[in-house]
Amino acid sequence: MKRLINYGVLFLALLSGTASAKIVLPPMFSDNMVLQQQAVAPVWGEAKADKKVKLTSSWDNRQYVTKADKDGKWRIDIQTPAAGGPYRLTISDGEKLVLNNVMVGEVWLCSGQSNMEMPFIGWGKPDNYEQEIADADHPEIRLFHVEHVTSSQPRSDIKVRSNGWQVCSPATIAEFSTTAYFFGRELAKKLNVPVGLLHSSWGGTDIEPWISGEYLRKLSAFTEKVDSVASLPLTEKVSPHVGTTLYNAMIHPLIPYRFHGAIWYQGENNVRRAWQYRDLLPLLITNWRQDWGVDFPFYFVQLAAFTPMLPEPAESEWAELREAQTRALALKNTGMAVIIDKGHATNIHPKDKQTVG
Repeated sequence: MKRLINYGVLFLALLSGTASAKIVLPPMFSDNMVLQQQAVAPVWGEAKADKKVKLTSSWDNRQYVTKADKDGKWRIDIQTPAAGGPYRLTISDGEKLVLNNVMVGEVWLCSGQSNMEMPFIGWGKPDNYEQEIADADHPEIRLFHVEHVTSSQPRSDIKVRSNGWQVCSPATIAEFSTTAYFFGRELAKKLNVPVGLLHSSWGGTDIEPWISGEYLRKLSAFTEKVDSVASLPLTEKVSPHVGTTLYNAMIHPLIPYRFHGAIWYQGENNVRRAWQYRDLLPLLITNWRQDWGVDFPFYFVQLAAFTPMLPEPAESEWAELREAQTRALALKNTGMAVIIDKGHATNIHPKDKQTVG
């Protein structure tokens, strides 16, 4: 009899657990988040299959309603106001989930290799870094830091630090991208709006890992490598130096989170094949714009001066890559920050990231 009672209790517990499945959100939707202003911004997640999901935005008290599909996935596109906050987003499938301290402003995706990743502490240490950390009290700036992850297949889940957005402060800025931070600080100051920085970069990587398999296959030189990666099981560890592996794990899961534009600082690792960059950079820009369905602004940093100055003109892979970067300006809505005078002959990571930002 005792055994039957235990089974009955277990059955009732399981039944009550499935009766009100809790809303699950990707980490992009957390307290302290920033939504792109005056835009249609998708919000998505998971709930119990076929469950009705309601979302209420506090800036206008408008209620949006949708229904989770048979796999429990749902999406609601909300209309955001002009910059402001803090606000709340309330999402419910019968059990409420409230996101607090939500701001509406300008959101930017920040990606590339080490000069984008370069933090304030550790190996980074930009000019005046200790004072910059102490002065980084900017509650209007929010930080979203994607962890280093690779994948052989495009993923929908993403791994981030602190499980979501953080308010910019001396306690949160130390390991964040200096280039992204100084860019965001300028935006916040000049536009007087909240700024959200989606930072997804990895030092020492080529551009190819940041491009999707679909687009990288357009270049015959990479087709075989892309097919080789795509044939691997999702559970197998793959290198961050192989085509598509960073796109799959660190860019694709962000789709379709709405942002205003992207900044890109990368190229050092591609100088040995500089001529390919003429095709690769426009391919990446086109790829990402197609993914988000918007020809968003794409701004990139031209490589700074590096290696000792020569007494006479000579062939230079670095110059060739800078020329390839310049060619990408043929794409509309692009811009290039020229920092040739901010480089260092023996340091591939110049310290003046304030000017770059």
